[in-house]
This record gives sequence, C-alpha cells and structure tokens, in this order.
Amino acid sequence: MELKQMAPSIHILWLLSIQFLVLVNGGKIPAIIVFGDSSVDSGNNNYIPTVARSNFQPYGRDFNGGRPTGRFSNGKITTDFISDAFSLKPAIPAYLDPSYSISDFATGVTFASAATGYDNATSNVLSVIPLWKQLEYYKNYQKKLRAYLGDRKANGVISGALYLISVGTNDFLENYYAIQAVHRNTPSKNTKTSWLGSPQVSQRNCMNLEPGRYR
Repeated sequence: MELKQMAPSIHILWLLSIQFLVLVNGGKIPAIIVFGDSSVDSGNNNYIPTVARSNFQPYGRDFNGGRPTGRFSNGKITTDFISDAFSLKPAIPAYLDPSYSISDFATGVTFASAATGYDNATSNVLSVIPLWKQLEYYKNYQKKLRAYLGDRKANGVISGALYLISVGTNDFLENYYAIQAVHRNTPSKNTKTSWLGSPQVSQRNCMNLEPGRYR
C-alpha cells in the first residue's frame, strides 16, 4: 500500500484511539505536547530559514478567517482536533511563534517541524528542526513552565500530559529513497552517534522529571 493511501487510515485510527482515551480518562489531561513533522507542525517552520513552509494561500483558507498559519492544511490539523476533544484549546500553538507565551503553552504546544524525520540526515535536506532539537526545545519549555507554574504544578502538567509523536514518512521520501547510496555504506561512527548519542541522551534528560526533588 502506498504512503498516500495509508495516511488517511492512519489518521482515522489515531482519532479513534484519542476518542477512546477521552472516554476512559473523562477528558482529564492537563496538556498536549507534540513532536514530529508537517502532519503536526502548526507553524514552527515559519520562524526558521527553510523553504519547507506553508505560510501562503491556499493553506489555512478554512482556518480563522482564511489566513495561513504554517499548518500544512486548509484548516486544523489532527492535533488541533485532539486538543479540542479534550476541551483544552481549539488549536495547539507552535513553540517558536512569538505571538504566544508560556501561558499559552501550559495546556498545549507543538515542537514539530515540517520535513523532519528520525534521521538527522532527513532534517538536513531542507534545513528544518531535527528531532533532537525538538527535544532540546522541550527541555527549555520545562524550565519556563516551572518558572510560570511552580515546580509542583509544572511537574503535574509534565507527567500528566498526553504526548504525541508523528514522524517517519520523510525518512522514506527525503532520505531513504532519495539518497539510497548513503544507506548502502556501512554506518560510520558519526552515524551511530547521530542516532544513538545526541537524540537519545537529550530524550533521557528532558523526560527526567526528578520526582524526588519535589516531594
């Protein structure tokens, strides 16, 4: 099955899964935190030097008066609908959008960047935000959230939030198929580091809530 044919089915299953979570949890989650690519990017790429943007029409024609927001959609994207379903906010803001602050991000934020992937080489193709950098932004978000809410409340948001990751398609489209020669070679030490070093260490650090510190 082609990727284009799979995408609608995947999104339908995703929405059905979220509806199940809403029923089970009664819609009680403090925030939605998002990582990924264009499927969940609500405008971060508008604020970095890349051509992978959707800040022009017809994008956004059905979103808030027809203005493009940086979403690769005519209106809302999947994570916006999920946020609305949990009665958090009608749309999840982009972390790099200067018109929003930590008060807006406290109940939902996306660090996603269109055209990125799991492999750093994928994000390099169009100079977008790699996954490890999204995790670095998340670490910074945690610091801002603690300064805004206090340690106890912030830890409650971080530990109780719904985390969504939508990424991987670009690894096939922009990396695997486009640069097959790279993958025919034996992985170098640097390649192993890019996959297993920086991203993994960043993820472990930023997900560390240090619960004993706030008892």
